[in-house]
Amino acid sequence: MSKSRQTNPTKKAKPKTSGATDDDRMPDAQTVVAGKQVLNLEAGDCFDWSVKLKLPSLAKLFIRPKYKERNFGEKAPPRRGFLDEVGGYGSAPTPAARRAISYLAENEAAICARLLRAAADYSNELRATGGWSNFDDPPGIENVMPRAMTPDQAAERIWISRVGVTTKERDGMAYLEVDGECAWDPDHGFEVVLHGDRVVGVFQQGTGWVDRRPRKPKAKKWPKR
Repeated sequence: MSKSRQTNPTKKAKPKTSGATDDDRMPDAQTVVAGKQVLNLEAGDCFDWSVKLKLPSLAKLFIRPKYKERNFGEKAPPRRGFLDEVGGYGSAPTPAARRAISYLAENEAAICARLLRAAADYSNELRATGGWSNFDDPPGIENVMPRAMTPDQAAERIWISRVGVTTKERDGMAYLEVDGECAWDPDHGFEVVLHGDRVVGVFQQGTGWVDRRPRKPKAKKWPKR
């Protein structure tokens, strides 16, 4: 007869996880895990807290000098390794904020591509409204704001200053506000609102916004038996 399989009566079953992600299992409250980066929280200049997050695709964008208007000044540094600031409000990032930061770090290249497409579309919408015939400031409207601007052209006419993690969230992830300067509007700049890798909209900095995508209906919770 074959021996019956013996079990260890002292061995306990592994507890079931609550569905927490790596973003929620933090080493301590003063750090943020973003992909392979473990970031220390610091006091921010524009925000209550900030992190030194590597975002090479976004950080490398800069406005080429030949596309700057005369009144642009020196607002856009040519090159840098980091954005000016990535941060948010409150005493510490919420779980939704941590997920947004981690998602941005892990999907930055794809998000940057969508951001450039959105910035180009934003410029094209403004150009289509008309009223640019009196633009006579060098280097000229066709250089600063070409018709049918492409993402590659937008990459040479914008730079990103900071990423703000908002207190608004959806489906467990915070919205991000990516602020920057653009060659065609040095006075107001622009802001791209993101949720994950979805572009909610592009606006002038400081403009209020609403996510108009309908929310998914919540799943019905059945009573426990």
